[in-house]
Amino acid sequence: MEKEETTKKLIHQLKIVRGQIDGIIKMVEKQNSCTDILTQTAAADKGLKRAATLLLENQMYNCAQSLEGADDMDHKVQELLSVFKKFL
Repeated sequence: MEKEETTKKLIHQLKIVRGQIDGIIKMVEKQNSCTDILTQTAAADKGLKRAATLLLENQMYNCAQSLEGADDMDHKVQELLSVFKKFL
């Protein structure tokens, strides 16, 4: 995926999450039910995970491309694993 396309998708997803967070804040201020707030919190969490997945996919793709003919392949693999472990 091209960097510009990835950036657009990432920004779009993060704006959705920002809107969800703003909505959650309003719900808390209005003292909406805990169930409704938790439902929206779960939705925002999923949205953040979608954004993180997009970033991880992009990182894996870029790292894999840089492995071709790389003298420091072990370092690149360790870098990729480090990013992947943070996601888990």
